[in-house]
Amino acid sequence: MTDHIGETTKKVIDLDALEQPRRVQLSRAKGWRMPENTVSVARPGRWGNPFKKIEAIESGYATEIDWQAFVVGCFRDWIGPSQSGRDWWQGPESDTRRRVFVEDMGALTGKNLACWCRLDQPCHADVLLELANSPAFLARNGKGEG
Repeated sequence: MTDHIGETTKKVIDLDALEQPRRVQLSRAKGWRMPENTVSVARPGRWGNPFKKIEAIESGYATEIDWQAFVVGCFRDWIGPSQSGRDWWQGPESDTRRRVFVEDMGALTGKNLACWCRLDQPCHADVLLELANSPAFLARNGKGEG
C-alpha cells in the first residue's frame, strides 16, 4: 500500500479481531482470570445447560461414560431447529427457558464462551458458539441484522 506521496506505509492488522470466538475452560487456579470478551455459560447461570448428568444417568438415558456427549446432544436438539430435547424435557418450563435462550442469543455473538467442561470433551458452549455466530440461526429467530 502506498500513500499520496509514494511512500510505503504499513497496514496494522489486529490479529485478535480476526480470531473466531472460542470456548474457554473456567478455572479456580490462583491468578486465573476470565479473558476479555468472554461470557460464562456455566451452571447455575442463565446460559447453563439445563440437561444434567445425574438426570441422564438416573433416567437410564446415559451411562457414567457417555453422559456428557448425551446431555450436549440433548441441548443441541432442544435449542436447535428441531426443538426436540430428545423427548426428555418438554412443556411450558422448557418452552420458556428455550425462548429466553433464543431471544438473548445475540448477547453471545462474537464472544468467547467459558464453561467448566474440559476442552477435549463435548460441551454445550460449543453449541452456543455455533448458533450465536450463525447468521442463519440469528435471522431465523429474529436476531439477525437487517
